[in-house]
Amino acid sequence: MAASALLALTDDEIQLSERLALDFILENMKELKIFDVHKAVNFFNNYARSIKEDIDAGKARVFKAVARFSGNEYAAPLIIRACICIAKADGDFSDKEKEVVGELCRILKLNPSKVGL
Repeated sequence: MAASALLALTDDEIQLSERLALDFILENMKELKIFDVHKAVNFFNNYARSIKEDIDAGKARVFKAVARFSGNEYAAPLIIRACICIAKADGDFSDKEKEVVGELCRILKLNPSKVGL
C-alpha cells in the first residue's frame, strides 16, 4: 500500500482511475485476498496523507516499508506489479512514474528490465 500510494501521488493528486485500480488489485489479485480490503485502503490513505504532508518524510517512510520486502522473491515482484497497474491506470505511464518504479526496484533488488521498464 505504501508503494502504491507513492505511485498514485507521483503526479500530485490521486486520480479516480488510480483509486479504481487499487480496488481492482485488492479484489482480484489472488495473492492479496488474505488481506482485509478496508484495512489495506486505510494503509494506503495513511501513506498518501504522510506523503502529501511532507514529501521527503513520506517518501522515506514508504521506502522503509518497501525495504522490508527487499529480495523477497514472492512479495517484491507483486509490489512492483501493483505499482505499475496503479501508474498505468490513468492511461499514461509517465517518465516520472517509471523513475519511481525504478527506485522501488532498486530497493527491492529487482531488475527493472524484468518488470517492464
